[in-house]
Amino acid sequence: MLMTLKINLDNKLWFKKILILVIILFTITSCKQEPIANYAILSGIINNAENNQIQISSMFTSISVDTVPKYNKILKLDDTGSFSDTIYLNNEKDFFLGLYRNSALLHLTPGANLQIIGDFKDASKLKFSGTNANINTYFHKKSQILDKFEARGNDTYKVYEKEFIKQQEAKYNEYLNLLNSSSGLSDEFINNEKKDITYRNIQSYITYDSRYKMVMGEDSPNLTSLIYNKISNFDYQNIDEYKRSTHYAFLLRSYYQYAYEKTTDFWATDPIEFLKFITKTVSNKNIIQELFMLYAPYGITKTKELVAYYKMFNENVSNKRYRDVITTQYNDLVKLIPGQPSPEFVNYKNADGGTNSLTDFRGKYVYIDVWATWCGPCKEEIPFLKKVEDAYHGNKNIEFLSISVDVKNNLKKWQNFVKDNKLGGVQLIADKDFKSEFIQKYQIQGIPKFILLDKEGNIVASDAPRPSDFELITLFNELEI
Repeated sequence: MLMTLKINLDNKLWFKKILILVIILFTITSCKQEPIANYAILSGIINNAENNQIQISSMFTSISVDTVPKYNKILKLDDTGSFSDTIYLNNEKDFFLGLYRNSALLHLTPGANLQIIGDFKDASKLKFSGTNANINTYFHKKSQILDKFEARGNDTYKVYEKEFIKQQEAKYNEYLNLLNSSSGLSDEFINNEKKDITYRNIQSYITYDSRYKMVMGEDSPNLTSLIYNKISNFDYQNIDEYKRSTHYAFLLRSYYQYAYEKTTDFWATDPIEFLKFITKTVSNKNIIQELFMLYAPYGITKTKELVAYYKMFNENVSNKRYRDVITTQYNDLVKLIPGQPSPEFVNYKNADGGTNSLTDFRGKYVYIDVWATWCGPCKEEIPFLKKVEDAYHGNKNIEFLSISVDVKNNLKKWQNFVKDNKLGGVQLIADKDFKSEFIQKYQIQGIPKFILLDKEGNIVASDAPRPSDFELITLFNELEI
């Protein structure tokens, strides 16, 4: 009897302990913080918006290969300009809010509720409230400082170096004063902003050095060490900052091209020489990899040593995503080596109101100029192209084609330009500007671009000499055109 009673008491105590433990666990679980939402609420009033809508688009996270999908959304406004919408994001992110003639930078975080009041045609009137209001107000005021200092455009650089340094230091100090006087910003944000302001400042000196002779004239006095000292005493191999800051990434891209141009002409040498320069100049293998990826998408389309370029890229780049991008380009470029059949285009509109396909010109050499009415360097080649066309006028062995990559909305502008400038040859416009299949298969990333095909439609040169280059006539003579 006593033993039975003891067992019952022990069981009751054991159950009581279990019950208390369950209650404690339930309490702890119940007190856990709710998961942060994977979206932000953006609302407000924007007056004078066109078609009662505004667009928000995500800012890139990388200047080479962006691993985060692009986010674009049209925000609908009612008749009073009011709107409220959900922006999905898993971590803090910067966006561009499209306004009349420029964009406003927006900083959003998951769970945020940000309100905006402003005028579509006057970005200076933007006001922010709610979550992230302090950061967005800071960015807005910072952009106004930038607008003030860059309102002169190229004239900003049309001063001698002491005056330019004075201007840049004034801008730098104004940025810092704004940052230090802004409230509600975290220490981490402030420290990172100070770095980014410094990167932008150094970038301005590189730009000045690069543009000085072009803006001031070739007979201008040479720069002293003042500008160079602003640029040289800095760490250009910080991989952590490269990953954190697009400002630092842009700075590195500018600096290493700037440094290379101090030794040779960047545009006159084969792009593989720049890769060699990087491997000799940079010791940080991660930075080498990033710099290779910054330049390779363009460089591999211009090099005369395609196989060697691709080999050197793979020897210095381990990132699979980077390798996949360049491998895809390489495999397409192999199809563009001399002797391979040219990609085709079909029924491109011509300036006479009809259409042409590439096959229309079989039996002749075809010299193709890819250009656009908005492209300055393209228009600089036009007088030289006219001279070449005149020199071969009546020659039945060659046809000169000019393919514009102007967008469809500029069709009339293109037609007027052709007529007003009395352009010769066969004038065509691509069906989908840079997105046209013909343009993409040739991997054209910059214009003007010149291509030479033989009488059977095979590639002679996918990157032929420009009309202004005497080597073009030499090539024509070698082919006995």
